Amino acid sequence: MDLYGVFNIKLGYIRGVENSRTYKTQMDFLNSSNVYRIFHEKNVGNTVLNEMIDYVRSGDTIFVYSIDSLGKNIKSIIRFIVQTQEKNVSLYIRKEKFDSASQLGEYTLSVLIALDDINSKTGLMERTEAPNEKGRIPRELVDLRTYMKLNYNIRERKHI
Repeated sequence: MDLYGVFNIKLGYIRGVENSRTYKTQMDFLNSSNVYRIFHEKNVGNTVLNEMIDYVRSGDTIFVYSIDSLGKNIKSIIRFIVQTQEKNVSLYIRKEKFDSASQLGEYTLSVLIALDDINSKTGLMERTEAPNEKGRIPRELVDLRTYMKLNYNIRERKHI
């Protein structure tokens, strides 16, 4: 309970189709976390996620099973995390073992906020140059081991 006599609540967020394996895993986690209300994103987009951000109040906690539920790309995930911090809302992500209320979580958030600030000023998170003319990584570099073989002779432990 906060100073004004209002209870801080636990909210949950799920993305996915009901009755799927991932949905059941997420629901089990949220039920074991005793969340007060679950926001379920059934369709493509972030409509329900945005509703949840509008709904939360300072001191509340959002529980999410996996960080990939929060967006399609790094930029949108960081933007969501920054929004939670601007509203003084804690964020707990089970799979990545992230808790914004912990000391390490606070440090991680400061780095993410700095990245968001840099991106908003310069747009550096946007892809500006493609690896090739079609915007794809060459096939031979897709596999990290192949990439390592091109740049590093493993037996002699020196760069080629």
